[in-house]
Amino acid sequence: MSKRKSIICLSILAFIMVFLAVFSVINFQVGVYDYKSPISQIKLGLDLKGGVYVTYEVDEESLEGLSASEVDAAITDTAKIMQDRLAQKGYTEAVVTAVDNTNGAKNIRVEIPDVDNADEVFDILAKPAKLEIRILSETGNIVTDASNISSAKAGYSSDDNTYGVYLTFNDKGLKELSKATTGLNYGTDKIYFILDGTVISSPTVSGAITGNPSFISGLPDIESAEALAVQINSGSYQLQFKEQIEYRVISATLGEEAIQTVLIAGVVSIVVIVAFMIIFYGMYGVAASLALFCYTILMILALAFIPFAQLTLPGIAGIILGIGMAVDANIIMFERIKDEYRSAKSFRSSYEDGFKRSLSAILDSNITTLIGGITLWALATGSVQGFAITLVFSVVISLFSAIVITRLFVNLLMPITGEKPSLYKLKRLEDN
Repeated sequence: MSKRKSIICLSILAFIMVFLAVFSVINFQVGVYDYKSPISQIKLGLDLKGGVYVTYEVDEESLEGLSASEVDAAITDTAKIMQDRLAQKGYTEAVVTAVDNTNGAKNIRVEIPDVDNADEVFDILAKPAKLEIRILSETGNIVTDASNISSAKAGYSSDDNTYGVYLTFNDKGLKELSKATTGLNYGTDKIYFILDGTVISSPTVSGAITGNPSFISGLPDIESAEALAVQINSGSYQLQFKEQIEYRVISATLGEEAIQTVLIAGVVSIVVIVAFMIIFYGMYGVAASLALFCYTILMILALAFIPFAQLTLPGIAGIILGIGMAVDANIIMFERIKDEYRSAKSFRSSYEDGFKRSLSAILDSNITTLIGGITLWALATGSVQGFAITLVFSVVISLFSAIVITRLFVNLLMPITGEKPSLYKLKRLEDN
């Protein structure tokens, strides 16, 4: 590549980097349009945003007679019901997970960031959902309720090519439903399913409901059908809780102070790392520093736009650890290039061979860390899981940064600086 082309490409990349950096961190408003930067859209964990978490211990007696798979299903369904109840009340960032206690007991842990009234949340979780089935209108006569529904299961009907929920009623419920739907204006009259005062479905009655299962049709996709099935099943939990074994309210002020402290530490560490890389590796260090800048932007974008990513205080430590790993990979490459140059190879050959021969060591170290991060992600909960998530992202992005972005910048800098060993801190063996 010619010097002129390298300057043009480097200028374009610099413009893109500055553009992404600015628009990743600033918020602004133009007329009625309100732009929210990616960094402001990062979901904060409980330890940073403040809120409440509580752990419920499952009453083992409510699980008697169930197989291991049925126990897991009951706990998973209960956690899903709790999650849906909180989401319906506006707590969309709540996280409900099933965990095992140290003594082998089953627990369900609930984390709810940014809570003003913890007692209101506990009322939502403790209060059984109230499902009513009304005829003709939202305020019409109650036909039956959730106590007469044996099960609700999402499915697809080939008869009318639509998704929906198959309901199985007990004898009492089926009798009540059959009586209420006989003699209606089929194709016009509706039956209303109302959960906690909110209409969740209002299908048109196509005929008298006289047998099981009954099908609630007209839902747009299988996900909507599954969500409705969970809501209908949530008239009561699949199990009972023994007690609250852990409960804590976390102040948002503590999280804000923690963020400020960690950000200062992160900025200082990056400055020290950049200075170190440039002093010891010259233009190679400049390329690594530019790649580190790209790594930071990519991490912000990943945390902002990946739905399940949530930033916690240990997660910030995972990001800083990823910075260290990115720099470590660059050091391995640069030291290998130095070794190749000491063995009397040309500048270009030492560069090419150094990158190739360092690749296996870099991949091995990052893959082992990635395996540990994924395992921790799968098994841990709470802020520890937040650390694992950001660690996995950090490893993947840092690996890409070291192998692809750093080499890209080196290839662009070489035609500009010329292949001068002194600028890249390269020395022959006899020069030492």
